[in-house]
Amino acid sequence: MLTKKLRVTKIRKKPAQKTYDIEVPVEHCFFANGVLSSNCKKIPIQTIPRDSKMRGMFISHPGWRLVESDYSAEELRIAAWYSRDPVMTHEFATGGDPHKNTAAEIFKIEPEEVTKDQRKYAKSTNFGSLYGGSPRVLADSINDKIELDETPVTIKEAQKFADAWAKRYRGYVAWRYKVHAITKKNGQVVSPLGRIRRLPAIHSEEEKDRAEAQRQGPNSLIQGLGSDICQLAAKRVLMRFSELKLHGRLRFPLHDANFFEIPDPEMLISCKVIKEEMERNVVEGLFTPVEMKIFKERWAGDKWDLEVKTWDEDWAKLEEVFLPLESQPITLFETLLTGCTNSDRVSTLPSQF
Repeated sequence: MLTKKLRVTKIRKKPAQKTYDIEVPVEHCFFANGVLSSNCKKIPIQTIPRDSKMRGMFISHPGWRLVESDYSAEELRIAAWYSRDPVMTHEFATGGDPHKNTAAEIFKIEPEEVTKDQRKYAKSTNFGSLYGGSPRVLADSINDKIELDETPVTIKEAQKFADAWAKRYRGYVAWRYKVHAITKKNGQVVSPLGRIRRLPAIHSEEEKDRAEAQRQGPNSLIQGLGSDICQLAAKRVLMRFSELKLHGRLRFPLHDANFFEIPDPEMLISCKVIKEEMERNVVEGLFTPVEMKIFKERWAGDKWDLEVKTWDEDWAKLEEVFLPLESQPITLFETLLTGCTNSDRVSTLPSQF
């Protein structure tokens, strides 16, 4: 059963029809840090909860499937690239799990002994500490993700997690202080792709405003670059779709992922295009791998039909399912015939920053 909050804030009381063909307008200049805003009056995509019942309300057209193309730990990888933190860089270079390693550091155990709950705490600690959140904010972030029968994390425990994190990733902490100094000197930060975040409050007489400006400097560099990488990848994918006369469509971006709707007969070549273009290096030395999840009928959150992580290992699974479907005709739904093409959609994405 859906909670009262979900029913009130996400669903109309008496919808005019049972299904909607959603086209989500994307705003590039809504958030100051460069993160995309998917502003849809009917469905606020960016705030859709991870609840499987809510996400399961999104369905694909007959003969088509939703493909979630998600950057793996994108913001942590960007933080490692910026800071050159030796521990963080080594974890990604060797294919390690940073959340599990952080949990091992916090709880003073071996990585293979880390439980699912401990990894969950560490994941919230990684992102909370990455963006300079206070112990109270970190505790709230962890408690939002735990089950009802689990013991909430106290502020004192959250402080312990944050201290262990800072000790482990000293290189990243040093980089944050360096960005603080640059922000104070220039009143702004500039990403490698030229995105500027002006922070005049760094010179404010109010300590609270100065602290917030200091926090926003590193955050804008990480989140802004991550958003730009995702946007440019979506543009390249749509350009390739148009060149190859493929029918796949970008349905909506969500955080560090792009959601496409692909017809079954074109799934193999479309997945190749998506993975190639989204993993193309935009910034020298920064590699952001993509994991793809394919949903047969509905976007069910953590329940997908096929997953593509390691291309060589998972390609055989895709061929087994979709190779027999390549000879089938593609079912075109009305909006695809009457709406804008992929070439038109490319023009709505930014060409430069």
